[in-house]
Amino acid sequence: MPTMLSAGALRNLAEYEFSNYHVQVPPGVEYADIFRPVFWAHHPRLKKFDCIRVVAHDWSWDVTVTVIAKTTGGAHVQLTPLLPPDPGEIEKHVVERMRNGKTRIRVEYQKATNWRVIALDGSEHSRGHETRAMAVAAMKDYVHSLGMVMPEDWETDIVPRDKAAAGADEMAEA
Repeated sequence: MPTMLSAGALRNLAEYEFSNYHVQVPPGVEYADIFRPVFWAHHPRLKKFDCIRVVAHDWSWDVTVTVIAKTTGGAHVQLTPLLPPDPGEIEKHVVERMRNGKTRIRVEYQKATNWRVIALDGSEHSRGHETRAMAVAAMKDYVHSLGMVMPEDWETDIVPRDKAAAGADEMAEA
């Protein structure tokens, strides 16, 4: 199973955690100046994690910095985003199977929805696909967008819920 952020992790709105500012600096301010704590000396309301978009007067540079520490008479900032080293090729996780043996992401048929794709969280990703092949194509696109792959034997999971599905698929392909 891929690593996922816990369900309660996004409780706090950014507006309550930090402030966002914008400033177009006047002529004479150099890019290096904004990284000197004293540059921000007249702005005591800045606090840790505040973000500041700083634009040169002539638009020769446009960056976002984050306050990483406050000092008496200034603020230490760093360029953001602060990116970790390139992870290289990211391993694709295989879509896991549930206790009943079906894959979490799957294609199903129901009279009311026609062929549909069931998403990783069990909700309906898409519906109304006229043929099984169309639904499988949509499922493959969805799986790829998640950076995952289906297990090798995933096609055995596509079993119509009733005989009408098989007939509907055959009629649509004719």
